[in-house]
Amino acid sequence: PPYSHAKSNIERMRLVHALLLILLKCVSLTYCSACTDTFEELKSRVQNIGGTIKICSGSTIQFSETLLVKRNGMIIKCESGNNCIFEPLVTLNDRLFTVLVSGKGIQFIGMTFQKMEASAVVIYQDVGNSSLMATFKQCTFRNNNSAKYSNTGIIKTLDGDGSVNFEDCFFMENLALGGVIYSMGAKISVSRCTFYGNSATPILMQNVRTPRLDITNSCFEGNSGKYLAGVGNFHSSFSGSWKLSQQ
Repeated sequence: PPYSHAKSNIERMRLVHALLLILLKCVSLTYCSACTDTFEELKSRVQNIGGTIKICSGSTIQFSETLLVKRNGMIIKCESGNNCIFEPLVTLNDRLFTVLVSGKGIQFIGMTFQKMEASAVVIYQDVGNSSLMATFKQCTFRNNNSAKYSNTGIIKTLDGDGSVNFEDCFFMENLALGGVIYSMGAKISVSRCTFYGNSATPILMQNVRTPRLDITNSCFEGNSGKYLAGVGNFHSSFSGSWKLSQQ
């Protein structure tokens, strides 16, 4: 019947319209559910979009410059598993990421940071914000070397009174004059992590006004460093505390 035929056409038009809206949304965001495997695309998403950024499984993204992260709530994660790699394209005498966030902060999930000739990630407190938040989950830091720079580490925090958290992370064969994790600000929390064969103090807190370090269910083996081969050296004139626990 004519009415039925017209109704069918209207339904088809509605479906086409809905599909076009979805397509336009994906194109405008350059995001949707797609993953990224190039530095230029990662740079564009970090600087212009934020949100959750998926890195294609098995990909290696080589950095030609440092990426500045200023968007709160950003998540950079491996699409599946933890076989996504960040490394410098050439000898990059700077870090891969400079993180300048607070509040919801940033999360790295399932990423491997390797072959750096400086700190892989440096975290600052944003001006006017009182908290500093970054979380690393199921990440690996291996074969990084920041020894040409004094007072630094593979992951370094500056200023701030917030927290930087490490969960289920692996630190292997890194070299640093400071610590693998080197904090001049922020509480450091380490849970279910392994530090193995690093030529650096695993965790170094220096000149932090209220240093606090919490370590839970973590393993330290075959590490050495300028200050201590162990954990939790505050190397500071300020009082602080650290807690080592098994759960």
